Amino acid sequence: MPDLGTTITAVARINGVALHSPSEAVAAEVLRQRACTELLRQAAQREGLLAATDVPATDDAISEAATAAIDALLERALHVPDPSDEACRRYHAAHAARFAAGERAHIRHILFILSGLLPFPESGPVPVPEEGMSQRSFTFTRIPPGTGFSDTTYR
Repeated sequence: MPDLGTTITAVARINGVALHSPSEAVAAEVLRQRACTELLRQAAQREGLLAATDVPATDDAISEAATAAIDALLERALHVPDPSDEACRRYHAAHAARFAAGERAHIRHILFILSGLLPFPESGPVPVPEEGMSQRSFTFTRIPPGTGFSDTTYR
């Protein structure tokens, strides 16, 4: 595979259409993107979705008509079925780690901004009274000094 950081200095063309100006040095990845866009633009013209008079771009911007025509071309050509519940379950099972939330964290301290909204008892659960606030409840516990935490910890 070619180095994607390579800069192309000769004028690259797709079916005779220049992808950049002669004075422009283009990175290989940018050139690849422009080539894909130009191929789709030309396919849209062949399908009659875009006028033959549409001006090809020599930078990263194509006309609005070309964008709409490419979208219509892809909509016609690509048929993506709706996944079934079973397919979703299989995908989730195969990629479970991607959807998992960490249950443990090794932390030094947590800071809460408290503006007198929550009453903190000496110990026990602390309710979250307002609907707009987090619905998770916390337990207030005093931990003896020398345990590696400050004197107060919330869970």
